[in-house]
Amino acid sequence: MNWIFGVVIIAILIKMAVQLALEAMNRVWAIKHKDKLPEHLKGIVTPEAHAKSAEYTLEHNRLGGIEMIYGTFIKIGILSCGILPLIYNATILKFGAGNFWAQALMMTLLSIAIGILFWPFDLIGTFGIEAKYGFNRQTPWLWISDELKGFALNIILTVPLMAAVLWMSTGAIKNWWLWAFIVVMIYEIILTFIYPNFIEPLFNKFEPLKDGALKTRLEALATRAGVNVEKILVMDASKRSAHANAYFAGLGGSRRIVLYDTLLKQLGDEEIEAVLAHEIGHMKHQHILRGMFVGGALQLLGFFLTNLIIHWGAFYRAFGLAIEGGNAGAFLVLEIIGGVFVFWLTPVMSRWHRLHEYEADAMAVKLVGSPMPLVLGLKKLTKESLASIEDHPASHAFYAGHPTVKEREERMKSKSKRRLKLHPQV
Repeated sequence: MNWIFGVVIIAILIKMAVQLALEAMNRVWAIKHKDKLPEHLKGIVTPEAHAKSAEYTLEHNRLGGIEMIYGTFIKIGILSCGILPLIYNATILKFGAGNFWAQALMMTLLSIAIGILFWPFDLIGTFGIEAKYGFNRQTPWLWISDELKGFALNIILTVPLMAAVLWMSTGAIKNWWLWAFIVVMIYEIILTFIYPNFIEPLFNKFEPLKDGALKTRLEALATRAGVNVEKILVMDASKRSAHANAYFAGLGGSRRIVLYDTLLKQLGDEEIEAVLAHEIGHMKHQHILRGMFVGGALQLLGFFLTNLIIHWGAFYRAFGLAIEGGNAGAFLVLEIIGGVFVFWLTPVMSRWHRLHEYEADAMAVKLVGSPMPLVLGLKKLTKESLASIEDHPASHAFYAGHPTVKEREERMKSKSKRRLKLHPQV
């Protein structure tokens, strides 16, 4: 066995072992705390609802563990059974090493095929667990329609970009990895403008928020925060799920507030204002822009490392690919195994995102004048989403991009008290 192949397989198995260990901790933690309603949720969540939350969490946990093992061995199987060389070499022989469009299409279709292998878990999660606990609103036809639209968009948006990157990687451009990074970043920026206006409407309907007290309140909030908002829209999220959310979309003068229709049903006007103030906090602190910079830096590093690997003959031989056929084979393998190594950045990125949530919470408190509306809104959303069971502290530290409701409440109240001491006239 080639040592490179061996290292990759060992890395895949270590990742699975860590994930399963964290999932096992969560299972034990959920069972242990099933009958212990957290003090901060009393009066909002009932003991019965808390126990139901534990069962909901455990069912998703069990399904996730099975999917994790299945996915690991699917990945190992694809890398070791010879299907990659068969598909790759057949594509090269038929269309030629210089046909970057065919290679990009082959890579995209293979990615779609791998995704289809995970359909059973998505179906069980959506029409089994989510339906059992009253969250799923999708029909089978809507689910299939979403998948087919996703496939089409994947091909339309990915193939041209991938073909361009493959062309550049052949040495057509000096320092191709730097230029490929620039092209990809420009492409992603363009998509941030295209997505809200042309892609999102393919999946959901958006209607202007009706005139009334809530609209007036949210417009006043945007004005107070110094944010230019073009539209306030309501999305028909309830046709898929009972879960609620809200977000900002667009950049510059085309910004719009999007509220899930489920959010309007679950929270009062003051709480919705606080949730939107939190989202404004993300925008004012430029968290999305910061994320783009960090993501871009990682992408640049990825292209640089790819540049080293595509010239490494032993890497091709490790997976049975012909180096004479061009660089697509290396890109294909890296697409499959890249997540195995990026996985170890998860706890660092999770902590970074949790700090962002604290900053956005602080901005929300400043904008609405009190921590209570956001605290109450978070607790109500916790109740409605059956999320009162928290993860094991180790899993939370590793994965969680959001602090717990308790952590957020304590931080907001602490900062609010400190602010009152410094500015008693406020």
